[in-house]
Amino acid sequence: MNILVTGSKGFIGKKLLVSLNRRNNLDIIECDFDTKFEELKEHIIKADVIIHLAGVNRPQNVDDFQKVNSDLSRRICDVLREYKRKPIVIFPSSIQAILDNPYGISKRLSEEEFFSLNHKEGVPVAVFRLPGVFGKWCRPN
Repeated sequence: MNILVTGSKGFIGKKLLVSLNRRNNLDIIECDFDTKFEELKEHIIKADVIIHLAGVNRPQNVDDFQKVNSDLSRRICDVLREYKRKPIVIFPSSIQAILDNPYGISKRLSEEEFFSLNHKEGVPVAVFRLPGVFGKWCRPN
């Protein structure tokens, strides 16, 4: 089974990879900020499961909330539509998706993209709104 993990070098991604790497029957594909979109696209096309963790929550530029969070989610959905792929998509969102701040809006837009993909294309999607996430490797401290 091919599992694509976006944001693999992030706080949740690192922890998830520790658990996934304990299993022998999984082909884990790691993508992060240094992955070019064309390479990510190839991975999206062959994935059986996509765990979309990539995003920003403390960017230097407020516009990055849209560029990195909601725009990347839209692009992932666009690839799945284009290639008529239906992997399981897991998107850990944030409880801030109910707020009208730039971060919350970007998360809500991402959720809407994935829900639309599910309703219109039949792609299985699970969205989880996480509360605060803390622990080993957490930023800023």
